[in-house]
Amino acid sequence: MNSIYAQFQQQLLPFIECPICIAYSGGIDSQVLLHLFARLKKTTPLLSITACHVNHGLSKDAGKWQNFAAKQCALHGISLNTETVHLVKESRQSLEAIAREARYKVFDQVTPSNALIVTGHHLNDQMESFILALKRGSGVQGLAAIKPVSQFRSTSKTLLRPLLSISRQEIEAYANENKLLWVEDESNNDPIFDRNFIRHQITPILESRWPSIAYSIARTVSHCQETQTLIDEIAAQDLAKCCPEQAKGLCIDALLDLSTIRRKHVIRFFLASHNITMPSEQQLQQLFAGLSVGSESKRQVKVGDGWLRQYQGKLYLTQSYTDVQKWQQVIDVQELVDSPIHITLPDNMGTLTLSHCTKECTQAQVFSVDNTTKELTVSFTQPQDKVLPDYRQHRREMKKVWQELNVAPWLRKRTPMIYLDKQLVAVATYFVCQPYVKDKHQLNIKVDWLE
Repeated sequence: MNSIYAQFQQQLLPFIECPICIAYSGGIDSQVLLHLFARLKKTTPLLSITACHVNHGLSKDAGKWQNFAAKQCALHGISLNTETVHLVKESRQSLEAIAREARYKVFDQVTPSNALIVTGHHLNDQMESFILALKRGSGVQGLAAIKPVSQFRSTSKTLLRPLLSISRQEIEAYANENKLLWVEDESNNDPIFDRNFIRHQITPILESRWPSIAYSIARTVSHCQETQTLIDEIAAQDLAKCCPEQAKGLCIDALLDLSTIRRKHVIRFFLASHNITMPSEQQLQQLFAGLSVGSESKRQVKVGDGWLRQYQGKLYLTQSYTDVQKWQQVIDVQELVDSPIHITLPDNMGTLTLSHCTKECTQAQVFSVDNTTKELTVSFTQPQDKVLPDYRQHRREMKKVWQELNVAPWLRKRTPMIYLDKQLVAVATYFVCQPYVKDKHQLNIKVDWLE
């Protein structure tokens, strides 16, 4: 069993100076991991090691497991963080995935920015993940399964799985040889979970026929990881052409110059860099069917939690927006004279501040109203009449004004507008209507929109 410790040491060597957090459930895998760290700490006393136990509350024994975790960490002289989470089941999400996401959020919260987070995933976990990816019909990225080292949740933290090349049988032998205790989660035997079905029904059949199947699958996973790395390198080069530095969207012209396969991968690579769930093949086909350089198309396609929207020869990634057209807030102008009014805009659009502005106001958006004005209204309602911005000579429909300002269609309905009665006074950050430009009336009001 010294070979397990030797492999473990080798895996930890590049991260020896990082603060280390052990993902510790009390099960056999994490118990072996805790024991290995305790051995390492004896020879490397300056290591910064803590453990984190997440209580999901899914089992009647969850409290016992938490107490067990505390005793075991105390026995090995390793400090323990314990956190309780409350899981909410959502449609189309497995309980396993929800619990994993909750754990990872906790690990992120309790660790410093340069932390190494270590989990007890092993060779058989790798095989199960690969089979699950096959079941889903995943591509190379899905078949690449579990990586031994990866970035943790798009942070500067690292996720390490030092037991990934070690089989479950070897882990059990190590635990028994060192007389370790561990907890048994009864849910691990429930075949309703796909991973458990594979573990108890599929894997034994495969291993009885091909005893080294787990190692063979691990090699295939390694090949898939190399292939995915190569794909990502090509996609990164393509993305640099489609989205030059400081560009806010993907250039459709450059996308159309790519083959269909490379176009797919550059879109996926772009979305992955923004932590967006990968689109389906159908979504990609829907997106590509409407790509056009010269079109003013308002085509938009849902991708994960966001949207890809086409405008003026570019594709923009945005979040999913809530309709805010019915929202409005009435402002008491006399209160505004005494102190600034801060308005929290809906749907995470930031804060709009209106304040009394003296003649010294410069480099700011300022409009002017009569000092008898009682109320102003802030809303997202588009004006029905033609408007006369301060920079124009003639009135024009608001739709045409948006176009000459190059404001994307999805942003037009999310830009705060200030009205006096039903007359448009100002559009935040863009313009003031000519009848209300600064100093035309007695009361000047400054507009600040902090998004």
